[in-house]
Amino acid sequence: PEPEPEEPAALADPEQAWLMEQSDDAYTVQLLGTYTEATARNFRNGLPRSLRPHTITSTRKGQQWYAVVEGVYPNLDAAKAAVAGYPARLKKLGPWIRKVEAVKKEVQTGS
Repeated sequence: PEPEPEEPAALADPEQAWLMEQSDDAYTVQLLGTYTEATARNFRNGLPRSLRPHTITSTRKGQQWYAVVEGVYPNLDAAKAAVAGYPARLKKLGPWIRKVEAVKKEVQTGS
């Protein structure tokens, strides 16, 4: 039997693979962006268990960038409704509703 083809490096990370599986037309909510992996990890670990966070890695200004995003929503209204249900401490951070397509582009182009 022939060996299985290797996954492209960008998809070897399960978080990146998760992102690429999502519809470009869907929305996600970015809760945090940081150059420090430990900051992203600690933030994510402190989130309510009801949320579905993912840490997406890209390159920004020549450095690794870690964005903690939450959920995938079929439309903008659904994403807004999710944000409205966040605890006050998360709302204070100014959650950023983003099209999945834009997040994918950042990962792919490093911008």
